[in-house]
Formats: sequence, structure tokens, C-alpha cells
Amino acid sequence: MSVIPVNSSEEFKHKLENAGNKLVVVDFYAVWCGPCSRIAPKIESMAAEFSDTVIFLKVDVDTNEELSEEQEISAMPTFKIFQNSAEVGKIMGASDAKLKAKIQELLG
Repeated sequence: MSVIPVNSSEEFKHKLENAGNKLVVVDFYAVWCGPCSRIAPKIESMAAEFSDTVIFLKVDVDTNEELSEEQEISAMPTFKIFQNSAEVGKIMGASDAKLKAKIQELLG
């Protein structure tokens, strides 16, 4: 499974609700953000690795300002992790190692 783009607050809420008890990792990024571009292929790899247990979404903060404000995104990239529509983790910065460790911790 690949990383799924989200284009509105409504779509975001719908994706969280439909995920059930699966983990949902949301990559809040910007097109102009160098670190965001560098980590993107690693996020795609994680999406493939964890395809049975984790859903990966991506949100462009510039085209989804309302959602970014609702989620209080102040730096890119920021990764938020949700389960049962509730936030269970947050990683700020382009650290794929920290993100992968957090996912593995939450999966138990």
C-alpha cells in the first residue's frame, strides 16, 4: 500500500473513522520543504513494510491550511499517529528512525 494523499478536513476525519483500530500515520509536509522531500521515499517504504497494520496518509500543509491549523502543525515534516481516531503519537522532524521506532512501539 502506498501513502494516500488527503485533501480536506472532511476526508481526513473519514479516513480516521474508517481505519478502525489500525494505526494511522499522517505526514504533514510542504512541497518546498527539503527534509520533507528527502524523507518521502522512506515513508513510502514504511507504508509497504507495515501495509497490513498501518495506514499512511499525507497532508500538504499549504493546500490544507484548515486541517493543518486544526492539528496545530507548526513545523514540517510533522508525523502524527492516530488509533481509533485519537492521537497516540507525534514525531516532529525528518527522522525515519524515530518514526519507525514509535510505530513499532505502538504496534507492540
